[in-house]
Amino acid sequence: MLDVVTVEDALRVLQETGAEFVTVGIVDTQGTLRGKYISRRKVESALRDGMGMPAVTLGLDFHDVMATNATVGGADTGYVDALVRVIPESCRVIA
Repeated sequence: MLDVVTVEDALRVLQETGAEFVTVGIVDTQGTLRGKYISRRKVESALRDGMGMPAVTLGLDFHDVMATNATVGGADTGYVDALVRVIPESCRVIA
């Protein structure tokens, strides 16, 4: 089990594993886990400042179609990005 509590802890794990890319997961409004594959440089920035995730992603159904009751990030908003925060405590190494 990793002992990750802070941004510095997560950066240490990133350094120790030598990972060049990381998958960041987010749960959408339907409960589906969705991911974004990002570079090491970007994850370092995301841990400190957050990162953009297409808001439309949060309103997709299980078939990747915009849910009929979705009110986030569709064509009416120009498919804007939502700022999401990476939670260091959620860090997991999957080998």
